[in-house]
Amino acid sequence: MQPTHTLPYFIVRNDRLKWSVSGLFDKDKFIGDVMRVITTEFELPNPIEAVYGSPIVLWNDEFLTSPSAKSEIDETLSAYAKLGVATFLTFSNPALTKKDLDDVSGNYILEKLAEGKNNGVIVTSDILYDYIRSKYPSLKLKPSLLKIASYEGKRDKAFYESLAERFDRVPVFPMDNMDFDLLKSLEPKDKFEIVVNNGCIYGCSLYARCHTKSDDILTFDENKKFVQERCKYYNRQVRLKAGEPNEQALRNQNLTLAEVDELANAGFEHFNLQGRGEPLWAFVYDLTRYVLEPDFAAPLVFKIML
Repeated sequence: MQPTHTLPYFIVRNDRLKWSVSGLFDKDKFIGDVMRVITTEFELPNPIEAVYGSPIVLWNDEFLTSPSAKSEIDETLSAYAKLGVATFLTFSNPALTKKDLDDVSGNYILEKLAEGKNNGVIVTSDILYDYIRSKYPSLKLKPSLLKIASYEGKRDKAFYESLAERFDRVPVFPMDNMDFDLLKSLEPKDKFEIVVNNGCIYGCSLYARCHTKSDDILTFDENKKFVQERCKYYNRQVRLKAGEPNEQALRNQNLTLAEVDELANAGFEHFNLQGRGEPLWAFVYDLTRYVLEPDFAAPLVFKIML
């Protein structure tokens, strides 16, 4: 049988798309290895424009990674800078006070971040937003999904474009990905970012409850247990056995490749891949299937990297 594809094939699914991926201070070696495979072995432009995450500091709140020494922080930020990849800190604590702005660790990382180009911070707190805009004006700012989820009004065109006026780029809340009329109306498209692999259920009212611990007595580990054992939607995801359709199943928010292509054709270029707190194999799977060519490149790189 003759092969249906001729080589060389494109290792990247769509070289127009620019990806922001999680894993800063957590999965840096793997992310670096993938970028080297793409740029060195296949001599293609690097599709990853930014990496985000944070070590344990007062200003962070969710999906915490291990504590990092100053030398490790410096080396990590420097390594991404040499690759031309921006780094974003996830300072998502919504309950900060003005006194908290004196935090030594947070300010140290901000100072190091401001030494680079195109770096920034993902924030929930307006207090921290104002502080960074004033003291570190070179840093770019994005609102966290937690900030968007906590909004009590309607997430319509006016809401998103008001965020785009304040922030350098705005992630679209994953539950809004299927509102194609809304997405088509957002302008300019370059100001917005599509999250492709959020595993929560469409319509879940508990997103903010499950993604913050600042105002809750639960620890992060207990929050994970809450999601798995007490969340009223957890067992209604599509988990089908052959011949046993689940009539109560609800779809989660992971986009299909066809849906990603549809949004790209609508004019979106910036896409976001989550993965903090995920085991490495799950992160590798999502990164390879969304970013790389799915039939040959993704399975090959997935096996090599694991």
